[in-house]
Amino acid sequence: MLGENTIEQSLIEQLVAQGYTYHYGPDIVPYCDYPQRESFTSVLLEGHFKESLIKLYPGIPELALAEFYQKVLNLGTEDVMENNERYFGFWSH
Repeated sequence: MLGENTIEQSLIEQLVAQGYTYHYGPDIVPYCDYPQRESFTSVLLEGHFKESLIKLYPGIPELALAEFYQKVLNLGTEDVMENNERYFGFWSH
């Protein structure tokens, strides 16, 4: 039988094979030695997100990247679907 753990591990392996970095959850929690987020309410690994923006858009002024970063962090609604649409709308413009 195909369980949740099997599916999760398979997906992780596929993403790592494509070049993504995997971080085991307990290794990046806010209270660990090397936290990757300030709190559990943060859905982004903010440091990684900032680094990725710089890599994706190397010629864009720092101010423009900072604006984009803030827009993504503050999507302005509690509705998950609306936030999803707004987030992907940023990438398509």
